[in-house]
Amino acid sequence: MKKLLSILFILVLFPKSYFSEVKPNELGKIMVLAYHHIGEKDTLYTRRKVSFINDLHELKKGNFVPLKVSHLEKKMIDVPKGKKPILLTFDDSSLSQFEMYPDGSLNPDCALGIMEKFKKDNPDFPITATFFVLPGASYPSNLFGQPEITKKKMEFLIKNGYEVASHTLWHANLKTYKDKIPEQLAEAQKLVNKYLLGYRLRSLAMPYGIYPPKEYFHKLQSGTYKGTSYNHILVFDYSNRLSLSPFDSEFDVIKVHRVQAFEDNIQKFIKMLDEKSLDTYISDGNMDTITIPKELENKLDKSLTKKFKIIVQ
Repeated sequence: MKKLLSILFILVLFPKSYFSEVKPNELGKIMVLAYHHIGEKDTLYTRRKVSFINDLHELKKGNFVPLKVSHLEKKMIDVPKGKKPILLTFDDSSLSQFEMYPDGSLNPDCALGIMEKFKKDNPDFPITATFFVLPGASYPSNLFGQPEITKKKMEFLIKNGYEVASHTLWHANLKTYKDKIPEQLAEAQKLVNKYLLGYRLRSLAMPYGIYPPKEYFHKLQSGTYKGTSYNHILVFDYSNRLSLSPFDSEFDVIKVHRVQAFEDNIQKFIKMLDEKSLDTYISDGNMDTITIPKELENKLDKSLTKKFKIIVQ
């Protein structure tokens, strides 16, 4: 009788879902967070240090694993089984994102200093991020605001597993400057190569989230200006929406969605990406396979069957 009561107690305390394995769903949605500044007050565009640290703890607790934009671009969602991908992006290359002291150490209050310490303290949360930079902007957004050591800082990013991408030359509204698109994007590429020889900016985040007319979209992806070429595989908006899976037939490389990184908003989207929701990308842990629920089978990009083994559950 005691044994039966113990079993009943366990079943009440831990529902059946507790014991069942989370099913992979690689057609679920992915959160791409768009941060701007680290500062003294939480606003739509600024996170306090303590708030940013809390964001990272919440993401870790929520079974998210950080990836770079290039992972999304290459469809290499390298996340352990049962985990959810998360992309951290930073716009504007401001000093508050990355400040280095004369001895080469990081300001512990800048975004990079916070992430590097978090990475050290939480080796099971392999933090990384993509920085959408403004190479031709004025201080403090001129490639992180310390021009005398820009090369050293840019090399630090790449060496430590971060990624650099384009936010145009100086945050131009590309609807207003639609005829200057090749100049804005090629000159950004050229200036980055001044500090990172041969490095290619493979994605673009639209300033203000504003796009030019549709007939100019191809210029956002590739072009040439005064002998310098650029090639952006992905273009990110600022629509405050979850990104579709790169395996989804409707995934649009010109309008990859991002979520605005302020507190209530982040919490809202973390709750939306519940393991039980068909909206949530859950990894199968194998980059050679795409595992999807039967209900979403018609959403799969069928061209991917040539590269991946498709598992329908």
